[in-house]
Amino acid sequence: MHSALSGFNNGVMATAPLIGVKALNASDWMLPLPTILSGVGLLLTLATGLWMSRRPKMPFIVLPGLASAAVCLAMTLAPTAAPFLLLLGLFNLLEIVTRPAMTAVIRANYPVEARGWVTGTQRQWSAGAFLGAATLSGLALDRYGSWAFIQTLIALAAVAQAGAFLAFNQIRARPDEPAPEPEAAGSARARESLAVMFRDRRFLRYVGGTLLFGVGGMMYVPYVAAYLARDLGLGYAQCVLLGDAVPSVVSILTLARLGAWLDRTNPLLAWALIRLSWGLDPLVMALAPFWPPGAFAIATSGRLLRGLAMNGSWVLYWQLGTNYFTNRRDLTTVYMGLNTSMTGVLRIIGPLLGSGMTALTSRRGALVVGGTVVLLSAWHAWSQARADRVDGRYPTFAERERLELAMAQGG
Repeated sequence: MHSALSGFNNGVMATAPLIGVKALNASDWMLPLPTILSGVGLLLTLATGLWMSRRPKMPFIVLPGLASAAVCLAMTLAPTAAPFLLLLGLFNLLEIVTRPAMTAVIRANYPVEARGWVTGTQRQWSAGAFLGAATLSGLALDRYGSWAFIQTLIALAAVAQAGAFLAFNQIRARPDEPAPEPEAAGSARARESLAVMFRDRRFLRYVGGTLLFGVGGMMYVPYVAAYLARDLGLGYAQCVLLGDAVPSVVSILTLARLGAWLDRTNPLLAWALIRLSWGLDPLVMALAPFWPPGAFAIATSGRLLRGLAMNGSWVLYWQLGTNYFTNRRDLTTVYMGLNTSMTGVLRIIGPLLGSGMTALTSRRGALVVGGTVVLLSAWHAWSQARADRVDGRYPTFAERERLELAMAQGG
């Protein structure tokens, strides 16, 4: 239920940047505001990861989730571009900060051999709801694009978001938190946790790769809606089709095997393939204006590549990737907190670099440079996978966890 309602909300909110461009006439400089604002808040997630590491995780999921629903509703009261996009950024921030705690809940409740299947199934429900909501929203906005209709649509999304997190609150998560400790002991443990993490060179190299991947992606993502609407001259429905529907259809078709594939595959090798497909998407889209009669078909082929990578990226980045580097459950949110806080860094740096690129060249220039940086991150993941081999083999999640456990017991 949570995945379906959340997917519906995300599908409607996927049209929000388009609403900013087409209905509220947002300038290019305003388009990165949602990304940058969410990035500033994400810098705090390392601290919240430490804070929640020995506490019940559910409040760190439900309370920000309900707050995001309230912000979503507040967007209906912002009929100009700047406040509308700023509230969108705050909505994104609150929704994202729930994810470290979700990672911990999944780890506590499911065995390592099945976590990819679990997250893949969740993603299947959310992706299906996302696709339906985004497609219908785009068609409806082309026909009923008034501000009153936009307000109604976003209000429905806010109700779905509240329902999603109330549904998640019904989960009876298996407790994995030790008993509360005195403040002094908690501070000492936090320092110890940070020391363990920052000595983990494998993990820090991994974080460097995700930072490179994210900066490349965020150089062009804020401008995709404007590129489709203004450079290619597409309407709401066509923009939603290329921006969201086509990638979602491909991702749904591949989801049945995605989770099981990730359980059997070295995550660094998986990242290399995912980033390769992801980086080719903007490079192909940038070719569309060179052949106007075939521009839509060219852009569609780029979006197909994104769809092949989209759900694999989501599962590894937000759910399972950091589990490959820690064998201690109490450090799960700490590792995920650093990974998520780096998302804050890249969501500030990437859009600012993209803004400079659009000012110097064009929105298409941001697509080309951003895609090239993502391809560099694919090489980085492949290089780390080769360096991380054990006896010439590329370990899976389960094999790595068993190896870490054996080393800990042997030490």
